Amino acid sequence: MIGGLSEYDIRTYLFTYIDENTPDTELLPKELELKNKFFELPQELQEFIKDNESGHKSFVVIKNKDNEYDVIFNKGNTLSTKDAIKYLAKVLVTNPDDLIIGYIKNYLAICNIYKIEFNGAAVTNSNEFLKIGEQNENGQIPIKIYMYEQANSFDVSPEYEVYIKSYQEKNTPILCVNWVMQRLIKISAIIIKIVFLLLPILTLISIIKFFASRKKFNKNYRNIISLEIILYGYSFMNILSHSVLGAIIDRYSMPSIITAFIGVLINIYLVVYKNKYKNVEINEQ
Repeated sequence: MIGGLSEYDIRTYLFTYIDENTPDTELLPKELELKNKFFELPQELQEFIKDNESGHKSFVVIKNKDNEYDVIFNKGNTLSTKDAIKYLAKVLVTNPDDLIIGYIKNYLAICNIYKIEFNGAAVTNSNEFLKIGEQNENGQIPIKIYMYEQANSFDVSPEYEVYIKSYQEKNTPILCVNWVMQRLIKISAIIIKIVFLLLPILTLISIIKFFASRKKFNKNYRNIISLEIILYGYSFMNILSHSVLGAIIDRYSMPSIITAFIGVLINIYLVVYKNKYKNVEINEQ
């Protein structure tokens, strides 16, 4: 939920992870990693957290860019929406730049400009640039069948490998089709990046066009622009909402592709046929 703080180190722990009575053998690899991370925290912070265990099931440790720590205690396994909003409001007041820059970077990550990485179930912005034709999960999941001679499965935690083993096999698509598809995938990835990056500008331009065209163009023209605004606006807000919530996996933006491309086609149509919609001036003799 704390999606805009891409520069912050945010980790969620269950108190069972740090319980001395819980043997390491009972913890999953990610849980054991978190346990080790906890004992790397400053000693005073560890003692403060342990002293506040009563009545709480988990806690979130947040380390900001200045290496300062905040701790939020939870009665459940995860951070509540209420506490997340309160913390974001605090950051907005004290360090607004951190939040705004974080949201911008999240938007760029979901547009496949930045590479993402996973911290358990949480996804974060790695701040590492992708190459122009590269994608995050869209470069893996939907095009897996075109990765010749590679396994049809994905990397999973060791405890889940037993469940997918019987379904694993190598991809063997038709070579000529595979050659064409690999190139189309890169071209489409580049086009989608460009369109998604331009969405804020395209949305704003469409709104300006709507008001600026009142005298020069007829009602039908403005109706078409209204549709364009809806399509661009939906696409932009869909990506922006995921950026704000921290759900920056590129495949979540897929519903925006169709509406954004229809908006682009409408825009091209209006550029080519705009004279058709101009108001006709009648000069009285």
